[in-house]
Amino acid sequence: MADSDIQARQSYLDRIGRVRAADDLAHSSRSLAAIAARAGYTSQSSFTRALKAAHGMAPATFRQAGMHASLQQAIREDNAMAFNADIRRLQARPAVGLLHKGAFTEIGETFERLFSLLGAYGLMQHVRGPFGRYRDGPDGVPLEDLRLHACAFTDVPVTPPAPLEAFMAGGGTYALQTYTGPYAGIKPAYDWLFGVWLPGSGREPRDDHVLEINLNTPIDTAPADLLTEICLPLED
Repeated sequence: MADSDIQARQSYLDRIGRVRAADDLAHSSRSLAAIAARAGYTSQSSFTRALKAAHGMAPATFRQAGMHASLQQAIREDNAMAFNADIRRLQARPAVGLLHKGAFTEIGETFERLFSLLGAYGLMQHVRGPFGRYRDGPDGVPLEDLRLHACAFTDVPVTPPAPLEAFMAGGGTYALQTYTGPYAGIKPAYDWLFGVWLPGSGREPRDDHVLEINLNTPIDTAPADLLTEICLPLED
């Protein structure tokens, strides 16, 4: 195996380890030592250094702080008023996407491949921002069966070659919630929106894709300041 291949594989494993660790911190009660071991770190100190580099805070701070912790409290209290969910009509926009299979938290690699293909096909000039498009929810569906798309809005309709897919995204009424923080902590935002806000809203969900629009990206934004707009389709 070439050195470049070894480095690429190690980089991928490191990224997956950080994602798994952040997910455990946000959504489990495992000890820091257990989380570090599950993520493949040889010591808790190396785990702490890696998480600080990725998220700007120590593991214990990451677990206790941030919007995911407030959302979890609102879910425990069944508090539908804890956060805002704005009702808006979204205009249908042209887009292109790449199918991702598996865990939501590992979609980053598919986004990298999406933009690599868009560049190779000369379509980057049309890109107007990334988003995710989800039909399956993370609960009740086996991990290997989850299907979602890493996507980008485009300024005009395009006809890309396979495996890219072109479609119109949006169109209709949505409930929008803006999540602030690293992507690994986003699941409680879905749990609150679907499990607490929706039942008390008097609205009915529409059978369409949920959109997850990235208002900024990790390229130029600290993880704690990332903004993600979750768009739940509603019946009029």
